Amino acid sequence: MSEHPSGADPGGSIQPRGDPNIPSELFEAAFNVSHDLCVIVDMATAKLLYVNPSWCSAFGFTLEEVVGKTSIELNLWQDLSDRDRLFEEVEVGKPSTEYRTHFLTKSGEVITCIVETTIVEISGKPMAITSSVDVTEKERLEREHLAEQDAKIEELRYSRELFSAAFNSSSDSSAIANLETGRIVDINPTWLNNMGWTREEVIGKAGGELNAWANPAERDRFREALNMGEPLTRYRAHFLSKAGEVRTVLLDTAIVEIAGERMLFSSSTDITERERAEEERLDLERQMLNMQKMESLGILAGGIAHDFNNILMAVLGNADLALDEIPRHAPVHRNIEEIAKGARRAAELSGQMLAYSGRGQFVVEAINMNEFVTEMMHLLDVSISKNVLLNYNIDGSLPTFDGDVTQIRQIIINLILNAADSIGEKAGVISLSTGVIYCDSAYLDDVGKHMGIGNSLAEGIYIYLEVGDTGAGIDADIIEKIFDPFFTTKFTGRGLGLSAVLGIVRGHNGAVSISSEAGSGTRFRLLFPANEAIDEQFPNKAIRAS
Repeated sequence: MSEHPSGADPGGSIQPRGDPNIPSELFEAAFNVSHDLCVIVDMATAKLLYVNPSWCSAFGFTLEEVVGKTSIELNLWQDLSDRDRLFEEVEVGKPSTEYRTHFLTKSGEVITCIVETTIVEISGKPMAITSSVDVTEKERLEREHLAEQDAKIEELRYSRELFSAAFNSSSDSSAIANLETGRIVDINPTWLNNMGWTREEVIGKAGGELNAWANPAERDRFREALNMGEPLTRYRAHFLSKAGEVRTVLLDTAIVEIAGERMLFSSSTDITERERAEEERLDLERQMLNMQKMESLGILAGGIAHDFNNILMAVLGNADLALDEIPRHAPVHRNIEEIAKGARRAAELSGQMLAYSGRGQFVVEAINMNEFVTEMMHLLDVSISKNVLLNYNIDGSLPTFDGDVTQIRQIIINLILNAADSIGEKAGVISLSTGVIYCDSAYLDDVGKHMGIGNSLAEGIYIYLEVGDTGAGIDADIIEKIFDPFFTTKFTGRGLGLSAVLGIVRGHNGAVSISSEAGSGTRFRLLFPANEAIDEQFPNKAIRAS
């Protein structure tokens, strides 16, 4: 770096040897106005002979402070090895091009420069002219930019890892599919576990290839929303697992762009078990309400019937006494007979209410259902219309069950008459069947649920009596009420026939099941627990209930 001490001429004008036609003033003006940090150094003494204003501004020195000093004396080098290497190259005549080094300013601040050095002769002496470009700020900006890029890359990596962890550990079923092709590009373990597929079976496949939609209408609504670019929120849908099981889900979707491609992100909450549990809860609640209703009706019917019977006994007793004392030809004799007849009909109704409540009087004995039905055949045949055919299907040999003959007879007559009323005036068939059947707890619980008795029936062998008809059948909403006291669909009915059947069967620790569809006839099956164990004959003698 050249210096011009105290304005003195260091042996001549500041002009390199070369073109003599270039005035020294022009060279000096160019040197001084340059934005580069320019220095002229005496190669013999290594002293700075001259520095331009840009150099002074960057290093914080005045011209007087540096002229005649060496760079070492001014403590300009952060690393002296950089100086030695630079001057070695210069001394052997090798020009320095874009030599990067770090200098120290007067205040001790480090600046980074790109240095170019060349050897010239000034006034016959070898001089080193050094031109430096301060790249400190540029490097700082580059470092900040690189730091920002590194931070963004780290943030992106973290986001990817975070998304991947959330995606794979989510309890919801999640999938990512290419919006254009519909093909799945990623799937999480929860989806695979719920649907029964492996990752290899799913990646690259479209939903249609997996036959995932259980309901085409839901699939069409889903596609319509996608075509319109609408996200779906808590969309209720039904999917088919690999095994064909229907899974109910609440589906959320979002359209995102990944690597320049539009992707569909879907997340679904499987509510199959939740809905199943809710359905079971509601079913249990209905059972409890039905049991409470049946119990309340039974208590009410039993109480009314008991008190009504006491009143009727007084009416009948006094009517019979009056008939004994009044001559038959007396005008009031016939009136008292009608009073007695009406009181007996009322007593029959009272007896039916008692039967429903389970408080009727039972005379229990061992009953063989086959023999019992055989004895009633004539009575049953004459009780129905001539256009109705009564078919009997009597099992060869049945165990006995404990029951009250009168009440069993009543329920058979009630069911046969009910079947005949269902057929009406048209031709039809009534079938009466008997047999032995094995009932497991699941079947009995289902039957007991509709009877309003819960799961109080014991698994085992039962005698069954089945009455079916080819009549009009019963609507589902009517079946729910068919055993309620005083419920009837007949104009002249009292609504106590089937309720009495239910009460009598319950009183025998049995069960009643009904199956019917409007227009397809009705079938009642009565079950009574068998007295004799026939497990050794099962399954030849006892069929399984279904």
